[in-house]
Amino acid sequence: MLTTFAASSVGTTIPPSLDPVTPLDLTTYVYHMTPVTTATPPNPTIKNQSPLALITPANPPLRGTINTISGGFASGGSTSSARKRHLRHIQSINHITHSHHRRCMPPIVFTDDDFHGLDHQQDDPMVITVEIKNYAVKKVLVDQGSFVDILYWATYQKLQLPDTAMVLYDEPIYGFSGEHVSTRGYIDLHTVFRDGTQTKTIPIRFLIVDAPTSYNILLGRPSLNTLGAVVSTPHLAMKFPAPSGDILTIHCDQCLARECYMASLRPQLPIQQTNHIE
Repeated sequence: MLTTFAASSVGTTIPPSLDPVTPLDLTTYVYHMTPVTTATPPNPTIKNQSPLALITPANPPLRGTINTISGGFASGGSTSSARKRHLRHIQSINHITHSHHRRCMPPIVFTDDDFHGLDHQQDDPMVITVEIKNYAVKKVLVDQGSFVDILYWATYQKLQLPDTAMVLYDEPIYGFSGEHVSTRGYIDLHTVFRDGTQTKTIPIRFLIVDAPTSYNILLGRPSLNTLGAVVSTPHLAMKFPAPSGDILTIHCDQCLARECYMASLRPQLPIQQTNHIE
């Protein structure tokens, strides 16, 4: 019996030009080295038979689970007991009948007419404009990977919000690699999303963070779920239902998105105080 090794990828196909046992960037490929056996010898009638074709595919069990953890209100609270209650609630959802609590939304679709931008061959972030306190706030990053909605301290000051409007909150939030960022507090603000003459206004609880950034606001999953937004990164657009029943569309400002990205690569300069929020 011949024993050899096969490489299996998670959610992708092994490029034929790569040796399957060559170490690769784990952000692209994840390999499991699994011993398998050949059930039959090579077929001599097939010429130039690939060695990979001789290996019987295997489905090895998972070796573990890798989770990411973020802070903020969506994690259940700032205390350990609150987070445990939140986790127990989530785990018990499978035992609850959803027929009376199911959320209803109208169908949302994207078509070729929704392509909007100067360059369709792009991987740009979703950067939009919202309205808060009668200010048009540009450089708003839509981040579906964020557990929290963030209002940066410099933007807070430009909105001319009094310090007394902020509720103290000192629990940090955590990045992908585990680094933590301190928070100053939080504030609830009605935020307007506009598509031409039609708008939708929702309350958003923003964590206030004093950190150097090229963005004014970061919109995470809590606000996007409240808005009922569906984001399409190929179209650089997001759609959501309006109170009237219409489906509204907000397009990304592609030029501004690239400016923010380039600015994030440069050393941060001291922020000049101005009420013009760009």
